[in-house]
Amino acid sequence: MARSSGPIGVAIVGTRFGNLHAEAVSELPERARLVAICSRREEQARYSAQQFGAELATTSFEQVLRHPGVEAVHLCVPHDLHAPMAIAAADAGKHILTEKPIAMTVEDADRMIEAADRVGVVLMVSHNQRFLQHHQRAKDLVASGTIGEVFLCRGVFQGYSPIKGWRHKVAQVGGGVLIDSGIHRIDLLRWIVGEVASVQGESGRFIHQEMEGEDTAVILLRFVTGAIGQVICSWGVKTPIRDESLVLCGTKGTIWAENSTLSLRMAVEEAPGQMGPIQDESLLAVSYPDSVKLAIAHFLECIEEHKQPVVTAVDAREAVRIAQAAYRAIQTGERVSLKGER
Repeated sequence: MARSSGPIGVAIVGTRFGNLHAEAVSELPERARLVAICSRREEQARYSAQQFGAELATTSFEQVLRHPGVEAVHLCVPHDLHAPMAIAAADAGKHILTEKPIAMTVEDADRMIEAADRVGVVLMVSHNQRFLQHHQRAKDLVASGTIGEVFLCRGVFQGYSPIKGWRHKVAQVGGGVLIDSGIHRIDLLRWIVGEVASVQGESGRFIHQEMEGEDTAVILLRFVTGAIGQVICSWGVKTPIRDESLVLCGTKGTIWAENSTLSLRMAVEEAPGQMGPIQDESLLAVSYPDSVKLAIAHFLECIEEHKQPVVTAVDAREAVRIAQAAYRAIQTGERVSLKGER
């Protein structure tokens, strides 16, 4: 899609997590300018627009799409709004960065991808955890064969999160913790280990009784390679330090990656049956907020250079496809195969 030179005009839709997006855009004046902030509450839109220097504060998404200065929209809204808003934005010729998950269903994700492809706009999903350096390092180590073939892996997200507002409603979330916070772990394991062949699962609501969906879920993944994986996610674990971690076990060694310390540890076999020392790496240059900002900078780069994001919309769709399969497995108590189903 052709565009004029100069900073890309951006609109942020949503003013909770959207404020981090607005901050990131405001820090890149040579590449982007904050044209509009859109929120369902006018006072929030005005406050954020004043704080981050947006030209327009509005409660109307239609006004955002009509604005000639808006070239890209960031959707930081409830999950059920991702598909209709993204499709409307594509139809208006706007590039789209949406928060995860891409949508609540594979069918909605497909509609979003088709709409963006039809008019040639960038559609990217902010799976920002791929931009954390310890995750990138883990992927590089696995790809290089440093720990051999991965046969066992685990992704964990567990801590206590106060769940409010729209996250109480399955119709707006698409489920509960699994499709919300757990989607990051699903995406990371697929990115590092490979495609998923089948899923099993269990879930429950133990702490946040006001929720309609699950506050805790455990799913078992069988990868196409034969590796076994586990995703554990919970918004109800009462601990002072939230556990967001990956464990990757290979035939030659093991990798542990932790968000809380932005670190990676690794131990590799030096001889058959003889393990070498644990190697520690602190990768503090990229914090969690930095990972969001790096994802946004990459989105702008994709618009400028007419290239595909490193996190493709199809990648984001696959994470939702796995999550949906997990929900079916939880409901039926049976293993759900993903082979031959796209």
